Amino acid sequence: MITKVELTNFKRFTSREFDLRGNIILAGPNNSGKSSLIQAIAVWNLALQEWLQERNHSKAKIRTGVQLSRNKFTAIPLREMKLLWNETATGKRKNELDKGEKLGTPRALEIRLSGETEGKPWKIGMSFQYRFPDLVLIKPTEDTDYEVIPWVAERFNLLFVPSFSGIGINETRYDKPYQEMLLGQGKPGDIIRNRMLEVWEKRRENWYRLVEDIQHIFGYTLLPPQYDGQPYIICDYVNELVADKPKTYQTVLDIASAGSGFLQVVLLLSFFYSQDSSIVLFDEPDAHLHIVLQRQVYDKIRSVANQTGSQLLIATHSEVVIDNTSPENIISFYREPHRLTAGFEAEQVRMALKNLTNMDLLEADRWPYLLYLEGKSDFNLLREWAIVLKHPLSIYFTDQEHNLFWHNNIGRNPKNAKEHLFALRAVKPEIKGILLLDGDDRKLPDHEIRVDGLEIIRWTRYEAENHLLVPDALIRYVTGGKSDLFSGDKTKDILDHIRSTPFLNIIKDPFENDEVQTSIGASKKFLPGLFEKLDIPLSKSEYYSIAQIMAPQEIHPEIVEKLNFIHERMRK
Repeated sequence: MITKVELTNFKRFTSREFDLRGNIILAGPNNSGKSSLIQAIAVWNLALQEWLQERNHSKAKIRTGVQLSRNKFTAIPLREMKLLWNETATGKRKNELDKGEKLGTPRALEIRLSGETEGKPWKIGMSFQYRFPDLVLIKPTEDTDYEVIPWVAERFNLLFVPSFSGIGINETRYDKPYQEMLLGQGKPGDIIRNRMLEVWEKRRENWYRLVEDIQHIFGYTLLPPQYDGQPYIICDYVNELVADKPKTYQTVLDIASAGSGFLQVVLLLSFFYSQDSSIVLFDEPDAHLHIVLQRQVYDKIRSVANQTGSQLLIATHSEVVIDNTSPENIISFYREPHRLTAGFEAEQVRMALKNLTNMDLLEADRWPYLLYLEGKSDFNLLREWAIVLKHPLSIYFTDQEHNLFWHNNIGRNPKNAKEHLFALRAVKPEIKGILLLDGDDRKLPDHEIRVDGLEIIRWTRYEAENHLLVPDALIRYVTGGKSDLFSGDKTKDILDHIRSTPFLNIIKDPFENDEVQTSIGASKKFLPGLFEKLDIPLSKSEYYSIAQIMAPQEIHPEIVEKLNFIHERMRK
């Protein structure tokens, strides 16, 4: 088991230490370092094995470095070796020089792994020194116990599977070095048939496990791979095997004709079953998988790992994977990489997290405030109004990098937000919340809702949808801005409907907050009747499409006020 990884000048990390005890999930946005950590372990393993092999065939001193060329560097794809270095700087900068050193002094790249094997702790570091675009010098770091290297290397069985990126049409048999090279190039789909063949030929019991797993998940049956007498490895499957139906009548399909989700699962499990692994590195194993399958596959991976005594390290974006992992086994890559429960006793955190998901924790890591809304429809309305107004908050609603953190309060009970924020502040004490309530919640005093860190704001009107009642906008939405005879009929229908409801004052002044606007909900007492009369099937979840076509001058000043308030808090 790996217990710790220490990186110096590797890719995006100048200096970083990771606690990896247990099975670990790496979660966070793209380009935050998840894959870099996984790649660092793969690079360390390649360097260790290459150095050890060269030392076994050399009479040079054991502490002497050995050369590693790019054509033998199969851990990750590299155009040139300097891409391993942080900011591609292979020589020391002025502020990094020790006394007596000159600019250009080699800048060491070091990867140290600590672990425990068969009850014995160990620590081995590998150092990389840049020589040429296609060549580096590798050797163990000075603080490494050289005597332990052969013992650890013999027991360190690493499986690194990059994210699935497609499958080749044909695939011949490849030796292990070539397979490793294709893996390093991020092409696991190019050797999927090789791994299936290895399981069939060398691990027959595992083959039947693989077949059973695929049948359970997809209902398909994998057929034994064929290679003898064939120019390429043949890997087929059938949709199902029917006991009383001759096999000659089965529809046999090449695995390349299957969907990407099926291929992703076959890839993961065939790699898993083809070799003994003590450490398993998966980069986005949930890619291409439907949300329903993600949990099944994740549970299967964990089950196989437990049966084989393997340690898992998985980089993922999957909410399913994250929410089915104990928080203390998740490393968040939002801001600075850290375990979600760092600094807190796990049991205390579990008590606080009864109302939280791990996705809540990850998202809360990014922002100083949470926005609590009564539902997705409120979020959509705020987003569209912000876009129409070109409000600076709009980027928080629409851009993934700035994605506004909001929590669906699922209904009108403000106590949900109160309990949620209270639990979250047990893990992140500095986080605060904004609770935006409809005007119909005015009877509930703030002191009954308030919790430390929660600010409460309310719509003056009964609900957010009441701000959609602008006659010109409704007419434009229904008619598409046309002025033909048909549009005139629709306009008359809209105005007649307005006059038949308590909201008739909106014809005179849609911005007035009269008693009707503050006591009656438009989403129940106005909009459904209007669209039913016009024979337009529009549900409440789609009302935001009206906001999309509103002009800036048709948007109530209170909406601007609320957007300004939220934006001010999110920037803190």
